[in-house]
Amino acid sequence: MPLKLIIRYLLIRACIQAIARDFELLITEEWEKSWLALDRDQMIEILKCNQLVVANEYRLWEAVVRWLQAPNHPERRGTTASPLLSSLLPYIRFPFMTADELTHVERSQFAESYPKLFHPQILLAYKFQALPLCSRVNCKEFSTTQFLLRNYTDTRWDKRISISNEQLYQRGVDHSFQVSQQLLLLLKNF
Repeated sequence: MPLKLIIRYLLIRACIQAIARDFELLITEEWEKSWLALDRDQMIEILKCNQLVVANEYRLWEAVVRWLQAPNHPERRGTTASPLLSSLLPYIRFPFMTADELTHVERSQFAESYPKLFHPQILLAYKFQALPLCSRVNCKEFSTTQFLLRNYTDTRWDKRISISNEQLYQRGVDHSFQVSQQLLLLLKNF
């Protein structure tokens, strides 16, 4: 592999990691113009990133929808929308959306216009949510990168556990824990 290609690859990786750390800033109104100006390949590289720091997957989905609907980019809609969505949807981690958020995605203009692209993704997300962890581990359908957690910053109500233990100072109080992806992989291999 030529040195130029290696350097280019490393530079792209470094840029993606920098974007991943401050992703929430990129999708704010202040940076909206830059976000909407990203091209298809740049968007895919960002969506591929497992280290993306974002509140939740639905927030990322909303940002992608804004990008798709950018007024200065009609090529993202109409007849060219289907191939574009086909290339983007595998990188949206629908399984990590709540059932309510998935319902909003199902009712979106894009999902209603392109049901053949969305329905398999959404159905698989519902299946992932419905199965217990022990069944998910053995399901080959759940082995793609779409089932890896990003660095989500929200603590969802359905992902908390209440611990009331004699060893805790405040009994019966809700506690939240950050669980690393490595721990989840360890549990999966357990």
